[in-house]
Amino acid sequence: MKYVLLLRGINVGHAKRIAMAQLRSICEELGCRNVRTVLQSGNVIFTAAAPPSRRRLQEALLATVGFSADVLTVPEAQFRAIADDDPLLGRTTDPARHIVTFFQSRIDPRTIEIPQALEPELLELSSDAAYQWLPDGVLQTKLPRDFWASLPTAVTARNRRTVDKLLTLL
Repeated sequence: MKYVLLLRGINVGHAKRIAMAQLRSICEELGCRNVRTVLQSGNVIFTAAAPPSRRRLQEALLATVGFSADVLTVPEAQFRAIADDDPLLGRTTDPARHIVTFFQSRIDPRTIEIPQALEPELLELSSDAAYQWLPDGVLQTKLPRDFWASLPTAVTARNRRTVDKLLTLL
């Protein structure tokens, strides 16, 4: 079975730096096959009968590179469904400003209060992901920084360009 592994917050600035060759090696040592990294932002496609646990991945990162990171492993079918169900497809003009935030575990989007006055930004939630349009860019978002921390699950985001690249490589 194929999986997409998404690491949160690596290779951003000078903190949590890891070479993609090291990340591939970690995944292979944990039993992943056909390991392929995509870009430098912690995206891995691999096959396995079952993915390594989040805890094993985090421990292997810590032992190998001296830090840990949030790790989300998404089965191929779920990754495709999240990408295909994107309610903002066709409504945005720049894939670098169209963001898909993946959830580690499912949520009930009806229980999440979306902040008001985000216009011209868009934010829509599903049980597995959030979809954002940030026409002024990620750094200029009107969404409060603590919004993501308030969710009942860990999250990591990728722009639509990266999501589409991962889909192509799957």
